[in-house]
Amino acid sequence: MRIINFVVSRIIIFLRIKKNWHKPIQSRVLIYDHVFSEVFSKYIDKNITEVYHNRFDETSLINFYIVFKCFLDFDFKLKKYKEKYFKCVNPKIIISIDDNNLSFYKLKKKFPDIVFIAIQKSWKYDTEFDIIHKRHFYNNNNEFYCDFLFCYNKHVAEEYLKFIKVKKVFYIGSFKSNSVKIERNKKKKIIFISQWRNYPKNLRYHKNITFGDWQKNETPFLQKLSKFLLKQSIKIIVLGKNKVLEEKKYYDKIFKNNYTFVPQYYKRQHYKILDSSILAISLDSTLGYENLSRGNRTIFFSIRSNKKKNFEMLRFLWPEKKKKIGPNWTNKITTKEFERLFLVKDMPHKDWKKIINDNFKNSILYDKNNKQFSGLINKLN
Repeated sequence: MRIINFVVSRIIIFLRIKKNWHKPIQSRVLIYDHVFSEVFSKYIDKNITEVYHNRFDETSLINFYIVFKCFLDFDFKLKKYKEKYFKCVNPKIIISIDDNNLSFYKLKKKFPDIVFIAIQKSWKYDTEFDIIHKRHFYNNNNEFYCDFLFCYNKHVAEEYLKFIKVKKVFYIGSFKSNSVKIERNKKKKIIFISQWRNYPKNLRYHKNITFGDWQKNETPFLQKLSKFLLKQSIKIIVLGKNKVLEEKKYYDKIFKNNYTFVPQYYKRQHYKILDSSILAISLDSTLGYENLSRGNRTIFFSIRSNKKKNFEMLRFLWPEKKKKIGPNWTNKITTKEFERLFLVKDMPHKDWKKIINDNFKNSILYDKNNKQFSGLINKLN
């Protein structure tokens, strides 16, 4: 039954998916994967750019000119479709911000004359869901290559380099955040960055850890936070993770009428929303680290570990090793720690700058307008 449902779902996607019947245009630059491809429009002329749709979902596009060429060769493998597409476009540069796609790093062997650029899209964690975990299986191999790699920092770059051969690494922080201008229009808003997931609790997250384990400490933390906020007469904004109604219902039960929910939606300006806040609260979200890189006051509660389950691979600022408790982070859910970390929102600006300079100089980076990326593209062109 499961196989039948899978086949039916794939057929439905195929019928709904967008189709292109024209020959792909030869372009100097090929963006690998259409998701987030618009982020490059600021740096690369669209007239010399083509986008390769690497996913099979309803947002993708299939080129039937290439499908027909595969049909003539009686070869219907996705690998062959991809290779024929690349040969047809004949790019000089291929760029991907889908850095978790392992197959991208295999392409350099097949197309040695093309320059391959990979960009880290989100924070890395040592779990099966993340490409970094692959280093345990492909350590010191000669299979994965990339000419240029743009990383959040040198610590995560060291993990990439354990299994991917790279010509040069750039340390830039978040490419997406770097693309958005920082707006200093502070209002008295405190924001919690949601990481809520609508996954079955028994679904495996990592080794013997389930998503139920992953989320276990989150509800007690939020309940404690809610009581603290009420006592302080503070109203909070929850920046939603998903587009589903269940997420809002989850937070309604915890914060009642003492909060505002901002759901996820297409083109939501979450960086602008966070730039306007006086304080943001995060557990271990990429958006929390991005907010910190923008100089915004951010506090972290790294509270997923418990006596039965160890979440060392999600510790604060992984893979860099930090103390469990610091000026704007903690691994405890106590009133004392809430009071201590909330002092961050009212401290003098010079004191906050000192926290950033003393603790995150080499790990939380911001390359305004991605100057290093622009410089490389101009050089290659």
